[in-house]
Amino acid sequence: MKSFNKILFGSVIIAMGMVSCSQDDMVVNLEEQISQIVDSDQPVVLSSGSSKSSTRASIESDDNGLFELPAGENLGVFMLAKDCTPAGTDLPIDWTAATKTINVVYDGISYKDIWSVWINNDPASVIYKYGDDGITKVGCRVDWDEHKVHYYPYGYYHTYSFYAYYPFIKTNGDGKGSLTVTQNNITAKFNCAYIDGTKDILAGTAISDDDAAAFSAKWARNHVGEYPELKMEHRLMKFDFTIKAGAKRIGGVDNYEEALITKVKGIRIYNVPTSMTMVVADKNAANVGKLTWTRDQTKAYALMETNEAGPDQPLTAVCPTIEGLSIGQGIMLPAISSSETKYDLQIELEYLKDNTLHQLVVPMRLDPKVITQNDPDGAGEYHAGKAYQIVLTINSPEEIGLSAYLKPWDVETGGDILIQ
Repeated sequence: MKSFNKILFGSVIIAMGMVSCSQDDMVVNLEEQISQIVDSDQPVVLSSGSSKSSTRASIESDDNGLFELPAGENLGVFMLAKDCTPAGTDLPIDWTAATKTINVVYDGISYKDIWSVWINNDPASVIYKYGDDGITKVGCRVDWDEHKVHYYPYGYYHTYSFYAYYPFIKTNGDGKGSLTVTQNNITAKFNCAYIDGTKDILAGTAISDDDAAAFSAKWARNHVGEYPELKMEHRLMKFDFTIKAGAKRIGGVDNYEEALITKVKGIRIYNVPTSMTMVVADKNAANVGKLTWTRDQTKAYALMETNEAGPDQPLTAVCPTIEGLSIGQGIMLPAISSSETKYDLQIELEYLKDNTLHQLVVPMRLDPKVITQNDPDGAGEYHAGKAYQIVLTINSPEEIGLSAYLKPWDVETGGDILIQ
């Protein structure tokens, strides 16, 4: 079984055109340097380089890591200065230039920092690229919003890294959340009125420590046909649900009658986040994608209908089947540790008995030590990027069994896990 975190989810290639400057290594005075930090004549083009390769719910990728975002959805992309080259030592890096004016004083003259943040939280869509047959997925294309074109900076004064996140938050605010920028760090705080269990959260970077010139125009010229690779990863885990009719043994015969007339009206998970904050960019690359959150025992995420039913539709009451019936679009949550307070599951049932309609709520606790006991990447703990299939076996309204199996988001499955 593959671990999601060990496979390429979204391989977004950043193709940097070669600029026409032949003086990359020339050291000139600061005024001349700053005058040279302008757009080159080559655009920044983003695409996928895989040979092969979604919806408001989770963003799905294929075995080759190719994916696309739903129509109208975007990544937020930053291109941030990583290091000064020998020619750029008088041009210090400060990422707060993303939100305020930073000035460098040289010979009594103040110069605005335009180099630290070259691409500043710009939205970009991701769609499939198809081969000549119009059917085979051969890559992904990343398009800047509103057909914008970005150009690589002229000159060789800094090397750059790339950071992307999803869902995109507008800098001036759009109700989804807010961005916080420091000199060495950028975080996104998501409003949980928007992140409600139906929305994926992704983070990705393209950072190179193998080549002193990466990433820059000089690097691009020396690596023709090679491109920085932006790898996107899920930062949440997901619970998927299947309902299955169980049998009562009556007179030596399995009887499914009561189970098959019991409807599941709703599924909710309690003790969920009221806010989530993710590291989008950090000078320490190991911190990128880290999530922190606060939780509320009274707050719940509801399982919503599949996307084919339309956006944000509540679950339709449905009876289980003997074979098992997959319901809803899944619920996405932070991967809490086994030492944290568990998530609580509530199942809403409805059944007709003696011509009377009965309703009840069945509470259960989701224990990561039990659900993940067959996880090859570490039993006892939930893992971001994994999907855990919860199987609800309904023998009767009064008797419900719960089992689970693990499946990474690449749709491989493991064995059943019995939850007592």
